[in-house]
Amino acid sequence: MLLLTGKAREAMELVRTALMKHRQSHVLWNAVCELAHQPSGAVPWAPMGLPKLKVSASTWRQSGPPPERAPGGAARTVYAGHHFLAQDAVQGSAGAPSHKDAMPNALREYLTALSELPDDPLLMTCVGVAYCNWSCGRHVPDRAKAVQLAVAWLSKAHAAKGDDPEGLYNLGRAAQQVGLPAAAMAFYHRCLDSDGPADGVKREAAFNLHLLYLDSEGPGLARDVLRDHLTL
Repeated sequence: MLLLTGKAREAMELVRTALMKHRQSHVLWNAVCELAHQPSGAVPWAPMGLPKLKVSASTWRQSGPPPERAPGGAARTVYAGHHFLAQDAVQGSAGAPSHKDAMPNALREYLTALSELPDDPLLMTCVGVAYCNWSCGRHVPDRAKAVQLAVAWLSKAHAAKGDDPEGLYNLGRAAQQVGLPAAAMAFYHRCLDSDGPADGVKREAAFNLHLLYLDSEGPGLARDVLRDHLTL
């Protein structure tokens, strides 16, 4: 209600207070992310978000369990990684050059979270996405290595979840983003052929696949994809 009435700062204070008691609540952490990224800028990131929460995190570690078992530690770290990833995306969409430290900072946070939750496929996906985005930027020191690491982490996330369509779609989307259309087509086909219902992920894969066929002068194949997967 506070957010709806324009009182975003008060809402952030209430959420932060609640986090002191419920440090692993996904609902609360999602609320923090939403409040910290209000388009109006009503809740500036620096004074209202991450730094204060990190100070609180250090206090929890001093008075609570050991750091590796501190409740909510991974959530705070992922939250920081999302911030740096979003920071790079916002600057890019605004036409400004991306900050050279945004992707390294995001990767640092995600890899730190993975040290606490080493088998989490979502965190593996976050690492893969960060490497993929970094490979497309101007500040990456080794683009080929970044692409290889992106594919490696996304493949690891896919293996951790089994043969699911989402993991194959992510691999296809990454290949498409870094300019490997043949690999992207192969992953999209595997996504469409995988078990499971024709949900949103498969529809996205079909739409992207038809665009790739159009770009490669295959309008007939593009029409086939639309007919088989996107026609009601």
